[in-house]
Amino acid sequence: MFVTKIEYCKRYKEDVQRLKELGVNSYRFSIGWSRVIPDGTLKGGINKEGIDFFYNNLINELLNNGIEPFVTILHFDYPLALQQNIGGFLNRSIVKHFKDYSELLFKTYGDRVKYWTTLNEPGLQAMYNYMENLTHYSTEDCATTKVCTEVYTVLHNLLISHATVSKLYKSKFQAVQGGEIGIAITSRSYVPYSSKPEDVDAAQRLTEFRWGWVLEPLFNGDYPKIMRKLVGKRLPEFTKNEKEILKGSTDFIGINYYYSLFVRYEPNKSKIPASDNYDALAVTEVLNVEGKTLGY
Repeated sequence: MFVTKIEYCKRYKEDVQRLKELGVNSYRFSIGWSRVIPDGTLKGGINKEGIDFFYNNLINELLNNGIEPFVTILHFDYPLALQQNIGGFLNRSIVKHFKDYSELLFKTYGDRVKYWTTLNEPGLQAMYNYMENLTHYSTEDCATTKVCTEVYTVLHNLLISHATVSKLYKSKFQAVQGGEIGIAITSRSYVPYSSKPEDVDAAQRLTEFRWGWVLEPLFNGDYPKIMRKLVGKRLPEFTKNEKEILKGSTDFIGINYYYSLFVRYEPNKSKIPASDNYDALAVTEVLNVEGKTLGY
């Protein structure tokens, strides 16, 4: 069904009222980069209607009803023009455009928004687009396959984008606006498939590849050592300056928790699903060696 602007304007107010009736005290939503800066760059112009109609009104309505807005700056999607013109997050230059976009949001909404999430599930964004689409590649050739390198390049640039925007907020806006800035990760709990040492190690290794891939740089300035060892030269290096702005760049960590899985060691990359990451040498299972499940 087609929904007109007038209908939407009425319905978002109704939605907020329903949230209030439910006793909800906070509401997390994402701002569409394409909606406020259509081509992704300030040079291309700002969509004032998108700024005002979709977000200013919603934020004000939430606050008027005692509901705290939690705003995500990038939830996977970004302007198509950036992908077509520069290759999206494969290109380091996108960091500047993400910074410009974020600064616009801080200036526009920061007087009311006190909780900012720079990125939603950056690891998943990289995996879905560049690792899990490898069905037409030979997994045994992953070390030399372009896409197996791109997945790490994309996450690298996403992390630098996060750190750059966090530094901007903390240095220019935080003291005045009194807000916090963080990041949201996707998470699964990994349990060893058996008591064998290789399965115990595999569960820890996959945790490093999924949780540590994003969080280690934010606390220690670099990727987990096991990733450096197994991924090798395909894993990008941070500069000294990048390491410094990464460390301590998050006031909070949002966790999108879905489910738990068993993990077993698998040395043969051709037998590892792309979703488990070939480089981790680990496979997830719903049942363990005894046929038991972790539940739903």
